[in-house]
Formats: sequence, C-alpha cells, structure tokens
Amino acid sequence: MRLVALGLNHQSAPLPLRERVTFVPDEVAGAIARLRERLSSRDGGALSEAAIVSTCNRTELYCAVDQPQDAGFALAEFIATEKGVDTQDLRRASYVLPHTEAVRHAFRVASGLDSMVLGEPQILGQMKQAERLARQAGGLGLLLNHLFQRTFAVAKEVRSSTDIGAHSVSMAAAAVRMCERIFGQLEDSHLLFVGAGEMIELAATHFAARRPKSITVANRTLDRAHALATRLHGQAIRLSDLPDSLVRFDVVVSCTASSLPIIGLGMVERAVRARRHRPIVVIDLAVPRDVEPEVARLQDVYLYTIDDLGHIVHIAAESRQAAVAQAEAIICDYGTLVDAYKGQFFQDGKPIFDQGGSLEAVNYMEQSLKDGLTNPNSREYLEEDVRKIFSNGDAAFALNWTYMYNLANDPKESKIAGQVGIVPAPGVAGKSEASAINGSMGLGITANSTHADEAWKYISFITSQPVQNKFAKLSLPIWKSSYDDPAVAKGQESLIAAAKVSIGLMFPRPTTPSYTELSNILQKNLQQILLGQATPEQGMQTATKAAERLH
Repeated sequence: MRLVALGLNHQSAPLPLRERVTFVPDEVAGAIARLRERLSSRDGGALSEAAIVSTCNRTELYCAVDQPQDAGFALAEFIATEKGVDTQDLRRASYVLPHTEAVRHAFRVASGLDSMVLGEPQILGQMKQAERLARQAGGLGLLLNHLFQRTFAVAKEVRSSTDIGAHSVSMAAAAVRMCERIFGQLEDSHLLFVGAGEMIELAATHFAARRPKSITVANRTLDRAHALATRLHGQAIRLSDLPDSLVRFDVVVSCTASSLPIIGLGMVERAVRARRHRPIVVIDLAVPRDVEPEVARLQDVYLYTIDDLGHIVHIAAESRQAAVAQAEAIICDYGTLVDAYKGQFFQDGKPIFDQGGSLEAVNYMEQSLKDGLTNPNSREYLEEDVRKIFSNGDAAFALNWTYMYNLANDPKESKIAGQVGIVPAPGVAGKSEASAINGSMGLGITANSTHADEAWKYISFITSQPVQNKFAKLSLPIWKSSYDDPAVAKGQESLIAAAKVSIGLMFPRPTTPSYTELSNILQKNLQQILLGQATPEQGMQTATKAAERLH
C-alpha cells in the first residue's frame, strides 16, 4: 500500500478554477464514498483509503493505493467529474505527489510552510477537520491515520521550536492595510462583515482595533451575527437585509460558505449610485467567491479577492525585496524631478544630494504633499498600488511609461480605458521644458560564467533593433532611430511622440558600483523627509554623507 496525493493550490491554479473544485464539509462524506467506490479497481489505482483537504487556497486528496502509477490520472478525472471541470485543465493546474513527497508535503502544509500566508495557524485546524471528516466517512485506514497523526505532531514541533508564526502577516492584516491605503485612517468608516465564521471573526478583530465609526455583522443565522457583533460592540442584521443596507458601508468584508455569489453586480451598482459615488472597498475572502467578479469594473468600487490579498502578503513577507522595489519607485520619481530642476547626483565624483537641483527636487516632493497635490498614502505605495489607484480613476496623473499607460487603457484592467493620455514629464519654468530619467537596467555577464559566449549572443539578440522594434508595444525600444519608424509608432502614436521627446534628455540614475547600497540610502532618507521625520536639508545631508562612505 502506497500513499499518493493529488492537489491544486494558490501556487498552481487560478482562483476561478480553485473555487470550482472546493468541497464544503457536507459534501466530503459522499465524495469519499464515491471515490473509494470508483477507484477501487486496478485501473483507478486500487484505492482503499481517502481524505479530502479543502480550504480557500487548496483542494487536496490524500489516498492509500496499490497502484500509484495509475492513481494520479484517476484522481484528476474523479475531481473533474465531481465538479464539472475539464480534466485537462485540472491536470495542468494540479500536482501529483508519490509516497515520500506526499508525506513531506503534508508536513509542510500543516506547519504553514506551504500557505499563502507563511506560518498562518488556521491550516492546522483545517487539516484536523479534514482528518475528522474522513474518519467519520470511513475513509481512514492504517496508512492515512498514521500520516495525519505524524503530520499533527510535526506541525506542533515546528510551531513550538521555531518562530515560523511570529512574523506572519495574516490576510486580515493585509485587508486592513489595503483599506488604509485607500481611506487613510478608518475612524470615520462604516464596516460590514458578511458571515460569522473563523475568517470573518479574525478579520473583524483586526479591523475593530482601528476603531471604525461602526461595525455591522450580516449572517443567515441572526443569533451568530449577534454573538460576533456583541464582541465587537457592533450591530447585527440578517443576510436578507443586505441589498437595502449596502449603501451605508464604506468597507465590506465577506467570507461565507455559499456556493454562489451573494453580492451581485446590480446590488453594488445601486449602492454606489445611492452613495453618490463615494468609494467603497469590497474584500472577498471566500472560495468560491461571494462577490460577482464583474463588480470590479464599477467606478468607485475597489474589489479585492483572496488572491489579491495574497499578493500583498507575499510582498510583506519579502520585505527586503519590497523595500528595494519601493526604493526604485521613489528614486525614479526623485530622479525625474532632479532632471526637471537641472540638478546632479554627483560632481567631480562626489555625491551632492544636498545641493542645487537635487535638493530643490526634494523640497518640491515635500511641498506637493503639504499642498495636497500628492496622495499622502503614496509614500507607502509600490508600483502596482499606484497602477490600481490610477486605473480606478482616483488620480489625475501618474509617472510611468508603457506599463502604466497600456494597462490603464485596457478595459479588462482599468475603469478609465480610452480616457488616458500621455505626455513627457513636465519641466520647471526657467530651467527645463520636460524631464525624464532612464529606467533601464543593465545586462551583464558574471566573471565566472561558463557560458559567456552564449550569454553574449542572447544579450545581443534581445537588444538588437529588430527584436526591440517587434516588442515595442510591451517596452520602449532602446534604439533612438526606432522612434522615427512608422511601424513602431503605429497604434501608439501618442506614446512614441512623448517618448521621442524624453529620450533626447534622458537623465541617468546614479552611476556607481555600489548602486544597491546607494539606492537604499536614498530611499531611507527620502522616506524620512516625506514622513516629516527630517527636513529636506537634514535628510539629504545625511544621504550625502552616507553615500560618501561608499567611495
């Protein structure tokens, strides 16, 4: 008897597929019975034991079989038949793990190492529920029983002997942070939580800590809604009251076990009109989804799914990489303004961030925040945050090229498609007519490369003018003469016209062998200035002295 696991999760499958193959607790017993019946033959792997783990982020089958080589396809076919999905689509998005790999995977899942939120504690409880349901359905035998008991012991050891959960950023915390990016502080916001399960309770607890104006809980069972609302000092309503009540809420967080959406496009449309287009954030933590995906297209509505929040969590977990990304974003903005003020990063090989146009650029950045010209939340935005705000129509302008421009004009990605223009970044009266910074990254070959010739051929190929021109709609060409080629300009005349102006005055980023270190120095000091923790003069003097030590 051998163990085999088949599954799909947030890493292997998109949300629209994951939500179609979930098994709610009431379905598990029947599914296990059918699984054991259909796959008991040798063609099905001679299956004798089975358990189903089904959560927001994964559906996995753990089985004991005699013929593991036949079981993978049979398990995929079983799920496809049960849930009405295409077998090939499911096989492409799933993974089959033989005995030892399946054991290791179960250990990782229960310990929170394979979760969307690294170290999150809920998954262990979900696996214990899966074990209990499988036992009640008669799906556990000697092999799976031993697997689960050993898995629970390993998970307990991992959590007690390491700090795996100490720094995890939960979905709930990510949801709070996303709302604060849009509304700022939440003291004046009215919040609605749809559902009364563990995930909603966790989210509501995080939001309640921000002391919102009001909290309301909606649930099919009013008693459960009252119980949660009482703990949160809020009020309860029936789920059936949702269509008439939605207009009152600035933030809606939903996570129910419904197999169909409970918040539809029409319901949200009516609420937005009645709110006179005041923004509303809708966070859908459910799988299958509680909110119709079409809601995302509505003006003044910010819809985030569990995968969107997972992306935020991933960024937070990769804090160092996120800091570098943020550093580059803020340095691009700063560099463009330095060019506008005709400043320099270096003079005679020495950094001069605290002089002339380099200092004037920071003064402008600080003043634009004070004047309300710049969104104060943008101090913490990454590039993707900026894109979403801009594509929702909540910013007059953004600083970027093809990435921002093309997606903002894509109806699938933007609410302002067809309304977005592009011009060179403006200059400063009396100093410059336009401004630009070179956002390109260099390509190089390491000194110890064993394939230097092949690497050079590849670099030569992707930087050649024909290849650059072919993909000009994805990324601007590096060849100046390409901007006079009608084929390159076709369909993106405004973009090419603006780029042609900018490429003639392109300002380079700081040129230094220690660019990563310098980037972090600038980011840190620019952030302190923009957060009001230092004056422009103080911050840039500190940056200059730190940069001097790099040389």
